[in-house]
Amino acid sequence: MSNSSETDSEEDNRRVRIYKERLDYLAMLDSYEFLNHEITPLHQLLLTLTFYALGTMLLSVANFFGVSKTSACRIVRDISFAFDKLYNKYI
Repeated sequence: MSNSSETDSEEDNRRVRIYKERLDYLAMLDSYEFLNHEITPLHQLLLTLTFYALGTMLLSVANFFGVSKTSACRIVRDISFAFDKLYNKYI
């Protein structure tokens, strides 16, 4: 039974590592466009992905990340434009 939990733990670690590597890569893309904002590119990316995934009201996501609704709206817009620029390259 301990072998199974070791395997599960290794699998979880691998998933977390891969997920973090992908997030770091995405946050690095076009990060120069977001230099004037106090919110880090990684947090902007996570806020946008959370908004996409939950499909909830922007105010709820803004409150969850501790930013104003206006900032959340701007972030989702900017990240969406950045994704649009990358669309043809990756899809």
